Amino acid sequence: MADDTPISASELRQQIAELEAEKMRLLAEKRAKADAAMDRMARDFVHQHLNEEELAELRTKVKHAVDNGQMEVMVMRFPSRLCSDKGRAINNALENWPDTLPGKAADLYALWEERARPAGYKLRAIIVDYPGGMPGDVGLFLNWSE
Repeated sequence: MADDTPISASELRQQIAELEAEKMRLLAEKRAKADAAMDRMARDFVHQHLNEEELAELRTKVKHAVDNGQMEVMVMRFPSRLCSDKGRAINNALENWPDTLPGKAADLYALWEERARPAGYKLRAIIVDYPGGMPGDVGLFLNWSE
């Protein structure tokens, strides 16, 4: 004979609480992994140099923009917190903004100065988003209009 005694409301609340706790644990674990990956990417961005694969990606971005009739393309995006001044010079369009660029962004700027600038290209840096009202990511834009 089956037990027809219903599960108590207290037991149901306990099951829901346990399920919610497991969801929160999984979410925290996922967030920690994502944060660790972002930290590794930021560390690599700051401490490594542009490689041939990344330069090929930049050329592909420019070609795609040209194929679509555009005169400018964002060739790099990175968190402003990586800049030596947290993006202040870029946000305020100060003349010394290139001096604040980290790692791969500094490499790109040097490459632009050496090769692209003499060929008539322009490079500008802007803060592209403001999460919570604070400077977020920096975008480096290559432009070939007159």
